[in-house]
Amino acid sequence: MRTPSALKERIIAESRKIGIDKIGFTTADDFESLRSSLEAQKAAGHTSGFEHPNLDERLNPKLILKDAKTIIAIALAYPSKLKRQPPRTGLKRGQFARASWGDDYHDILREKMALLTERIQELTDESVSFEPMVDTGQLIDVAVANRAGLGFIGKNGLLITEEFGSFVYLGEIVTNLVLAPDQPIPCQCGDCTRCLDACPVQALLGDGRMNAQRCLSYQTQTKG
Repeated sequence: MRTPSALKERIIAESRKIGIDKIGFTTADDFESLRSSLEAQKAAGHTSGFEHPNLDERLNPKLILKDAKTIIAIALAYPSKLKRQPPRTGLKRGQFARASWGDDYHDILREKMALLTERIQELTDESVSFEPMVDTGQLIDVAVANRAGLGFIGKNGLLITEEFGSFVYLGEIVTNLVLAPDQPIPCQCGDCTRCLDACPVQALLGDGRMNAQRCLSYQTQTKG
């Protein structure tokens, strides 16, 4: 039987084999410290409508998995540069966000997490439960990823990693395995306001929150 520390190292090694770019671990403790901020966002009308409707489930992993002990957070880097630059024609061109290039990232993340849970089950004799999810799930991806040490949350509310900046897809797996948590990373934005200055509709509030009703991304995804 592997010790928790040895198992954690094997999980990290297996994650690299299946193409997961970053992995971190945190406890299944609640995120109650975020409640007042989330309630204020909703009261101000700043939410997008894409959030999971049950606030208690967003903040309490043990409402998702009763015997939850650990949350495994993963990040997949997405393309940040074109492989081939398009020819210059003199005409104006539209642009697609890098996050939308290629296959649906929800499918890619789910596939990677399914492979990872299979590998983890093979590594232990314990009866292990898993609840994987992406941004359509209950938990708040950036909060989990930050607490698991994948990166810090910038003034724009995005997770910023050392290796890939904010160009990452996030997913997490709630499990009843006991694994040592990693350390969260504090905000490293300092006095920088480049993201706030660059936002064309001033949707960013500067404290990691945003007014989604102003955001062009949410407007282009809203029906009607």
